[in-house]
Amino acid sequence: MTGALVRRLATVAVLSALAGACAQPREGKVVGSTLEILGPTVAFAEQLRGRELPSDWIVGGDPPPGSLSVDAVERLPALRVIPGRKAYTLLRRTRASLLAAPYLSWHWHVAETDRATHPVRIVVGFANVRNPGERRSAWFPGSDSLPDEVDRLAMIVWTDSGLRRGTARMLTRGDAEAEAFEYAVRGGGENAGKWWVDSVDLSRLFAGAWPDVELAGIEVRLVGIAAAPHTGGGTMHFANIRLSR
Repeated sequence: MTGALVRRLATVAVLSALAGACAQPREGKVVGSTLEILGPTVAFAEQLRGRELPSDWIVGGDPPPGSLSVDAVERLPALRVIPGRKAYTLLRRTRASLLAAPYLSWHWHVAETDRATHPVRIVVGFANVRNPGERRSAWFPGSDSLPDEVDRLAMIVWTDSGLRRGTARMLTRGDAEAEAFEYAVRGGGENAGKWWVDSVDLSRLFAGAWPDVELAGIEVRLVGIAAAPHTGGGTMHFANIRLSR
């Protein structure tokens, strides 16, 4: 094989890879062993700034100007989320089997707030694809943006005390059966103001919340960020959010 031909083939391979990376799928799917939810990339930062996100991203509620942006904290590019007077969400559609990609991991950098539970949290939406007849109406503040097929939610939260790490509580509306739960992963003022890398096994959390539901029929359909109403500060930064096997 001549040197010129090798160079041409290498160029084609690079262009093909770039084309694949720039394509905007309707929903994120696991490729290999990992699904990258949020980098954030330079392209995402530009799209967010212009409010022209790809179709697999959903912005719910009415984020105040400047509440969602990308900057760098200690040289790590990150999504900056600032809560406001009204709830809002930034969610990415996904389609991943819970058992095939159960691990959710992320970096977060948290500013202290006066709330027992930080107003900004990670949200994961589930759908029972084997039993659509049991559909529920998953909810949380600002959940009018949720797709109809999402019937249960996990909310990963930061609390005011590191002693609450690993605790969970079910969330209900009136006498309705629980459709969501909160799980405290980290907290405490002593841990604020620095980067932390955390991960959870979503299949284990789901089984603990809904032990009678067959995990083989559950898909992860949304992963993103929600901000509850709050005007007392509490900026949070996120980077490298991903699902993996």
